[in-house]
Amino acid sequence: FYGKPGDESQHQFITLPYVMKLAWEPSKEITRMRIHKKCAEDFLNFFNDIFNYYSPAQIAEWGLDMFGGSYNNRAIRGGSRASTHAFACAVDLNPAENQLTWGRERALFGRPEFRVLMEMGTANNLVNLGMKRDMDFMHWQAAWL
Repeated sequence: FYGKPGDESQHQFITLPYVMKLAWEPSKEITRMRIHKKCAEDFLNFFNDIFNYYSPAQIAEWGLDMFGGSYNNRAIRGGSRASTHAFACAVDLNPAENQLTWGRERALFGRPEFRVLMEMGTANNLVNLGMKRDMDFMHWQAAWL
């Protein structure tokens, strides 16, 4: 559906409705991200929903502005299959508080108060791996399991 991993000819940049920060270098601001053109509108709508629902203070407090990555032509962690990031159809948010192996008992986005955030993702055709696999709550993808 998304072509070959690493095919950047199928990507476009979306301009974010709020400024994000690189999770590993918070002084660096992100105003746009590279996404596959087939799911760019879904991700843009998701970020617009976040911006329109949460206050700037909530976005900052909960790390909804902490960018953990989108396009990265790589294999899945610990495997050889291409990651959804390699197709530019995945975005990670707030990786420090939603680490890969953390389940809902530990991940920030696994808490009940983030039900609305999860619903926003679903409404925009995005899957949160934490909700599906109880791990990797940082990861949103426009691909189904």
